[in-house]
Amino acid sequence: MKNNRFTFRSLFIAIFILCFSFVPSAYAAEPHNDQVVIMTVQELRDAGVPLPDGTFIKNGEALSSDDLIMFNSHIAVAISVGTPNPWGYPPNSILDASLMVDSRSGSESLLDAAKNGSLKAGTDTIWDMEFLMDNWDSWGPENSKPRTMMISENIDFDGDGVGDGNKGLVSTRKFAQEGKTPMDVVTYYVLGNDDNYLRINTIVSNPANGDAYDKSVSTDGPGLSTGYSLGNKGAFMFAPDKSVGAPYNKFVNTYNKEYSVSLIDLKAETADLWGSSGYKDTERKTSYEPGKTYKFEAIFRIDNQGSLEGTLNQLMNEVKAETVTVSGKVLDSATSTPVKSPIIVVEKGEKTFTWVIGKEDGSFGFDLPKVEDMNTYKVYALKELYSPSEKAGLTLTGKAYDAGTLKLASTEQITVTVKNDAGQPIDARVELLGVTTPAVRYVAQTVFFTDLDNIGLAKIPVATGPYNLEVSSGGYFESLPIKIQGNSATDKATEVTIKKLIAPTANWYSADLHHHTNKSDGSTLPINLIKSQLANGLDVIVTSDHDSIASNGEVADYASKRNVTYLPSLEVSPSWAHFGIFPVTPTAATNMITDKFSIDPYMDFPAMVKKAHDSGTIIVANHPYIAYGLFTAQAASAVPGGYDSNFDLIEINGGVKAAKNQQALDKAMDFWTASLTGSKRYYLTGGSDTHDVLTPNMKTSLYSGKTRTYVNIPGELTSASYMDALLKGNSYVTMGPILYSNNLFGQSTSINNGDKFSLSFDAMSVKGISKVEIFTSGKKIAMSKEFATPSMNRESLSFSFEPNASTWYNIIVTDADGNKAISNPMWVEVKAAPAAEVKGAPATEVKSGARYIVKQGDTVYHIAIRYGTTMQAIILANNLHNPDLIYPGQSFIIPGLSEFTK
Repeated sequence: MKNNRFTFRSLFIAIFILCFSFVPSAYAAEPHNDQVVIMTVQELRDAGVPLPDGTFIKNGEALSSDDLIMFNSHIAVAISVGTPNPWGYPPNSILDASLMVDSRSGSESLLDAAKNGSLKAGTDTIWDMEFLMDNWDSWGPENSKPRTMMISENIDFDGDGVGDGNKGLVSTRKFAQEGKTPMDVVTYYVLGNDDNYLRINTIVSNPANGDAYDKSVSTDGPGLSTGYSLGNKGAFMFAPDKSVGAPYNKFVNTYNKEYSVSLIDLKAETADLWGSSGYKDTERKTSYEPGKTYKFEAIFRIDNQGSLEGTLNQLMNEVKAETVTVSGKVLDSATSTPVKSPIIVVEKGEKTFTWVIGKEDGSFGFDLPKVEDMNTYKVYALKELYSPSEKAGLTLTGKAYDAGTLKLASTEQITVTVKNDAGQPIDARVELLGVTTPAVRYVAQTVFFTDLDNIGLAKIPVATGPYNLEVSSGGYFESLPIKIQGNSATDKATEVTIKKLIAPTANWYSADLHHHTNKSDGSTLPINLIKSQLANGLDVIVTSDHDSIASNGEVADYASKRNVTYLPSLEVSPSWAHFGIFPVTPTAATNMITDKFSIDPYMDFPAMVKKAHDSGTIIVANHPYIAYGLFTAQAASAVPGGYDSNFDLIEINGGVKAAKNQQALDKAMDFWTASLTGSKRYYLTGGSDTHDVLTPNMKTSLYSGKTRTYVNIPGELTSASYMDALLKGNSYVTMGPILYSNNLFGQSTSINNGDKFSLSFDAMSVKGISKVEIFTSGKKIAMSKEFATPSMNRESLSFSFEPNASTWYNIIVTDADGNKAISNPMWVEVKAAPAAEVKGAPATEVKSGARYIVKQGDTVYHIAIRYGTTMQAIILANNLHNPDLIYPGQSFIIPGLSEFTK
């Protein structure tokens, strides 16, 4: 650190961060420049600034006293220092961001105004804004040390050794792949006095005696995928199509009606503006040579309405583009009166280019970059409760362009009633067809659900005239969607009957074990989650948000209201891998609903597994072969604390490529084979990983239950009995086909050598069965059956095997669309001869039908796992009212065991 670069408010600020935080007194306590304030959360508290949410930004996550707040009169951001970062990434990135609410009437300073409440931060707009060294790799708190965070009054933004005269923050971190010399990662954050945006520059320096970094551990091809990532917070996301051309395709955005947040990266590779409905990244492949430095500049801006006009203007200014002015007006087609504050969408080459918000009198005017052929631009208007206007071209009038008068027609409401073929009202999903999903998502939607209280009833806004609907109940599992046509003038109420092609099967119950709400990076309202899961025929309602259980209580209330089973969960999401956490004790379930449960994503993996089990929960390896999956991290030797085999289940994920799920299945089969000689058994689970239930087109998008897990429960369905069956492997994962098995998955059968093992089951799919395969040890196909024409029948299938050694068999059924149902294994023990009766065995040997004496540190869960039974069986056999309250010396009956054991 050079003395001529920085002037600091304290004598020594660069504190090496050996854990999550550093010494807060390092920032105290000289007066700030009035135009930009940079203080820790604790400094703001000490100065008398009200912090009703525990931090400066409303609904923010920066709750540590050490976190840094930077604000002017327009925007505020919080930089994580002591608060764990989302996804378990290293601290020192943007955790919260908001607009400022400025009601000052006098000339008081920013800090004084913050104290008296005339200047305060609004609501948080983002989940996070990260710098990614290598896509979503295993960079985390431990392998980014040593870290520093400094405040500079004269920041050297471009890293040339000369201060630029601006106040800002400087973050230093380390990055290294296994066995390589670490590189320096220095990020500069600068907020101008009167700007609503930050300039960010990250400089990566590879030392002269360092190693080349040219191979990613998480993505294909040469080079590391380096850049920035923006995550939404229950809002919508937008990234332009690459065809609109640079620089106007070099940003990603999260927005709702009240704000627009853009991350601009002018050097991003447009092919890498990727992500999901919850986050989007700007990256470029970079190979790091020893002795060289690499710069990654970005702009992070916040606007005070859900418009891209500010982002477009900044892009044009950055490249000094020649611009033209476009104007026009928007009228109600029926009354010819102005439509207040219409939204004007601009397309370029039929792709959304930008949108702006018009004035109260319906007029609009904005600038566009001038192009050789202005006919490539088309303009249309949107507004809530109106159908989109016709698209219009631009007419040159003098030096400006005129879009003319755009006319909006108000929508009409129709009522749709959905029943099954027995005439009973059912939950359903209704999609408007032939209507383009609005470019601006808060204006309107094309996907709806029937009411939670008035089952089977949906009210849909449609354009005046003909309409087309697709109505589904049970997804593509129990029935096929039905398309209907109508006219708003004559068909204001319509009734739809959904024929169940596959009847619900006794004792089999389904759940989507990976589903997000609008907490963290999802955008699904809790009420829409339960509507969607019921509409898609799921028996158990599940939530699983990233490092948050904030929605669980609300969803539990909705589930109780509808008298359906609810299974709360959590997706712990460190940078290196994600894990589903599910309760197996009543206390854990209650804690997950009442916001009294958490697992720190920064924990070493063995500690995380232990914390999960000690808390009465189990741990699932979610999407284990993507960049942030357990087995990917294991292969890269990037598991903090080392790989721990004591996790419980392996996920088949509906949101990843088929090849990644095949890898997970292959791994599970390897585990099944290894377990024949005493290794742990890992069963499969499945979930869709849905983040946004309002995404149209069920064939191409994720929807609730698109991947689901059926379990077999002989008795009452509860969250506990569901988890009990899941842990025993009495289950199968499906993306379409339905199985009816006479052999219970997860069950063990003993036969003598030379005897046959018979396997019989039924299979059916609403799309038709095309292939049935039976796999066995070594991932070999033991037998198969193919159908020349996909069978729409309920196929009854029987197979007979004569194994000469203990083995397992599982079923994979494929339908006409390539969707699969994958069973957990059935175990076959092959004996050389009938087992001899054992007499006089020691008291410590467990035999058929025994008792167990509880020891210090025991839990019901661990006892059940140890003796191959289930928690539920032990609870019922011993009439345990609270399985969390057991004590050393207590005697338990272990169902199926007869001798006394310790």
